Amino acid sequence: MKTPQQLKERLAVLRDRKKRLQDQRKKIKQDLAITNKNLKTATEAHDIIITAADATQRELVICIENAVNESLDFVFGADEFKIVLELNVRGGRLESVVKLDRNGIEVDPLTEMAGGVIDIAALAARVALLSLVDRNIRRVIVLDEPFQNLSEKFQQKGAQMLNHLATHNETQIIIVTHVQTLITHSDRTLHLIDDNGTTRCHQNEQQHKLEADIGS
Repeated sequence: MKTPQQLKERLAVLRDRKKRLQDQRKKIKQDLAITNKNLKTATEAHDIIITAADATQRELVICIENAVNESLDFVFGADEFKIVLELNVRGGRLESVVKLDRNGIEVDPLTEMAGGVIDIAALAARVALLSLVDRNIRRVIVLDEPFQNLSEKFQQKGAQMLNHLATHNETQIIIVTHVQTLITHSDRTLHLIDDNGTTRCHQNEQQHKLEADIGS
């Protein structure tokens, strides 16, 4: 049987333990309150970022759709074709789905008019995306046979569209082509000729003298 002194000492130990547990509980509650506050702030910040990202995506979609549809209207006639661009997040990655309507009916963009429509749409989309780049950065697009799927009937309009896009978006477009319509509508033309295994370059005499700086 424990003596009164032993019981008194045991009680003191228990009181000290209780005090330490109470202090720990108080500290945990304070830490939890701070964590909850930080979590709320982080959640609000996340919501703001998501909202801003959604708004930016919508603006980007509108910008591309407008540029592409204006080009399609110019080349093929008003309201003949319309591009609809959908952005979806799958597996944490942003994916785009392109839909093409012809007179209100969805069609396959890769086969419509033997692919000529997608040629025009792709060109307009590239220029539209490049127009979002900082204006201090030189905007240059290099195209290899851009009208290979576009029928001769629409090549004149296609060439005019390229000139408009280049001027309106302050973009330099360099084209490798055999299409005479594109050559005729170019600002400068360089003819590459195979001379017994040696490639020689000749400039059209009716056009400006080629400067060393391609942007001059």
